[in-house]
Amino acid sequence: MKKQIAIITGFLTFISAANAFELPNGVNAKVVKTKEENGHIIEAELANSVVFETNYGSISTKEGTNVCFYENGNVKNFFTDDEVLFSLKCGRLTLSSLYSKYNASAWPEKNLPLTFDEEGNLLSAYIPFVKKSMPKPVVETVVGEIELRNQAPVSFYSNGKLKSAGIPAKTVVKINGELTPLTANSRISFYENGNLESYTPTEQKIFYGIKTKAKEPLVFSENGKIISLVPANGEILEMGDGLSFYLENFKPVEFYESGEYKKITIDCGGKDFSYDDFRFLSKDETKEFITFEFYEDGALSKATGVNFKFKYNDIEFKAEILEIYPSGKLRSVKFSEGIPDKDKKGKVVYITRRYFDENGNITAQVSSNLILLMKDDGKTIERQIFNTGYLSAKNEDVKEVSSGIHSGTEIIFDENGKPTAYTVYENHDAIRSKNPKILLEPISK
Repeated sequence: MKKQIAIITGFLTFISAANAFELPNGVNAKVVKTKEENGHIIEAELANSVVFETNYGSISTKEGTNVCFYENGNVKNFFTDDEVLFSLKCGRLTLSSLYSKYNASAWPEKNLPLTFDEEGNLLSAYIPFVKKSMPKPVVETVVGEIELRNQAPVSFYSNGKLKSAGIPAKTVVKINGELTPLTANSRISFYENGNLESYTPTEQKIFYGIKTKAKEPLVFSENGKIISLVPANGEILEMGDGLSFYLENFKPVEFYESGEYKKITIDCGGKDFSYDDFRFLSKDETKEFITFEFYEDGALSKATGVNFKFKYNDIEFKAEILEIYPSGKLRSVKFSEGIPDKDKKGKVVYITRRYFDENGNITAQVSSNLILLMKDDGKTIERQIFNTGYLSAKNEDVKEVSSGIHSGTEIIFDENGKPTAYTVYENHDAIRSKNPKILLEPISK
């Protein structure tokens, strides 16, 4: 018998063995490599197929695929070629997993394993192709008995109730006593208490006087209140004082449960108007969409757009982002055009973002190559961003940060409105992808 040889590289252990390796759940298997975290094996690549005993019976793993574990040793997820009958609270369903080696490297999110919670309850799976001779995948829900789309993912709550599933063509459900046709290949989702969370009707609906766009999802709160919809083309928002705006029909309108607006996107082209202490100024008659976000009491919290103008305290700005405190005071501005200022040495820098406290004092600024932090004693702390895109500080109490940074840097504040950290993009590739990983580094006071 050959000896087991383990080569440890970081958190991966590569194993060459003729004998079996004991997995965290006690099952013996031939393993290619394992991954550890906090001293526990959390993932293993299986060289052969093994059988796991689950809450739903015996299920075989797919040879050459990975299995993941919780720290308590229970199975988190694995792939199988078996089609297993699961008895769940919402119904009896034949389920499996979906795996391809190509997806595993290119689009791992398109691989769909059987996934369980720490107690072994099924959380997600794949509904395989259903032959005509086989029973349809049907479940019981608050909107009645519905058939689920096969060859699609499905998810559940730990209590066995349906969480989310695809809908086949010609599905009609009863919602609030009304028969509602659902869009083919859309998804329907539910809260853990069984209440409807979202669905996509084929027809237009009306909520709070807004006609919805057909074949776009509607989202509800756990208490059944509409909280998100996509408006139909040409829907108008009345703002009072004779002002009305077209709603953007590609972005959802969001509501609080109270019915107050949470987020809207409107065409402000050709119109000047005021909201609280802010005056928004139109550039011309062409379309100019701005997204407005609100606190639950209706006060403005944020505005986002492309080079929009606004006036505050008789000062005019061109901005991309405007943030406001609950008190109505200006919190921050991300400028669409750099504002000239000077650093400690008197050199002109162009400020791309400026932060304020509730008294109107500037607390922090960001330029394309500099972070300026304003301390209570009136002194300025500077964080230099070199042309190479790397950040460091001359202060002894601040560590050098070898991570790419640019003018999109965000300043992080504590509950008292004091700057405590800044965001750093991991590398320039991440910046170009517009999907950066954000790291937080402390700022010494």
